[in-house]
Amino acid sequence: MRKEFAVLCVVSLCAAGCKSARNAAPAFHAGDESMPEFLNGPAVALLTNNAGYSAHVATDIVRPYGGGQALTGALLQRNGRLVFQPDQIVKKKKPTAGLIFIWDANLHQGWTLSEALQGYAPVEGTVSATNVQFDSPAGIPEMIDNHPSHRYEARVTCSDGSVALYKVWQADDLRHFPIRIQSDTGGKPMTLDFSNVLFDPPNETLFNPPDGFVRYNSPVALMNELIIRDTTVGGNQEPTEYSGPPPPRSATVAQPLPPGYR
Repeated sequence: MRKEFAVLCVVSLCAAGCKSARNAAPAFHAGDESMPEFLNGPAVALLTNNAGYSAHVATDIVRPYGGGQALTGALLQRNGRLVFQPDQIVKKKKPTAGLIFIWDANLHQGWTLSEALQGYAPVEGTVSATNVQFDSPAGIPEMIDNHPSHRYEARVTCSDGSVALYKVWQADDLRHFPIRIQSDTGGKPMTLDFSNVLFDPPNETLFNPPDGFVRYNSPVALMNELIIRDTTVGGNQEPTEYSGPPPPRSATVAQPLPPGYR
């Protein structure tokens, strides 16, 4: 049975029911639309050297409006393109933003999606990774979450000349998948821990905005509309700021999504 991408990706938004549109609407805040830095920053070079996978990722990146909780969610990757769906936090019957982020490391661009708004907005990159070097072919053996792994030092050179340093733990029993990635550059640290790794390549149509979604000028414009709807009684206002035609490609799914991406 073919199902719409948006329904599968953010079904949790609909699970709250429709008894009260005002109570069921997500609580949106400025900043929720920002793409997580591990998607469009130097670390993406360490996440895209595999033909395809799905996994759950836990980070130490604190959500700006998540009560101090860290950002977690489902990550899909296929040939340099990624989809990240953050786990939602439900508080007082109002889930968090419920946005979905798509990033194409090959084209160095992406999209922020909102199923609640049936819309998407383009995201342009600023710098891209141009080279990745590992310190040694052997690595240091360590156990990470019951996975025998080897730790490496990785050096990612970017298009603006900057260099980002990482520690990367590759799991020996998971095709050398980077089961943990830790920023080693200084400043604000970042750690990514992966679990539930599956190597079935996700459907290609998941990596484009769904057919019929409205295009907004920017993620900020999309978030402004969501905030307006969230604070308007009934939440049934029509979009007030958008431009351009809907995307040309259909994004229906011919296969079920992996666990954790529902």
